[in-house]
Amino acid sequence: MISNRIFKYAFMMFVLLIMNISSVKANSFYTNQKDSPSVIGRWDITVNMDGKQYPSWLEVHRSGIKTLVGEFVGISGSARPISRINFNDGKITFSLPPQWEAYDNDLSFEAHFDADSLVGTMITGDGKNYTWTAVRAPLLHRLTEPVCKSQLHYLMEKI
Repeated sequence: MISNRIFKYAFMMFVLLIMNISSVKANSFYTNQKDSPSVIGRWDITVNMDGKQYPSWLEVHRSGIKTLVGEFVGISGSARPISRINFNDGKITFSLPPQWEAYDNDLSFEAHFDADSLVGTMITGDGKNYTWTAVRAPLLHRLTEPVCKSQLHYLMEKI
């Protein structure tokens, strides 16, 4: 006969498994829709500035049904939220207000697809124009959600 404690533990693990599967299915629903723009995802960017290459990063995702938003990490500063990314006819555009830059004008970005990469330009707040390219960042899929040992011990104590 199974003890009450073992039954509770097994039930709790079953619920956590179902929650994890539901989360994966919900995420794949939004990212695999037929109308989902191919720009959604994480991008590793290389910015060409005065003969040197600098790394940057872009993530694009949905907010609601059709609005695209994201985050951008440039060659300086920290992750910046992008309130709207426009995507029309294979071309994306967005702008960001200055963060640590000394000028008042926004950073402006424009790009188009070249095969499975993005090729674009960035205009800084002081009017300088730089080119950049982006490739998809590698996917990092987990088989299960990480569990902190202290959380697991806490849950076990509650059983």
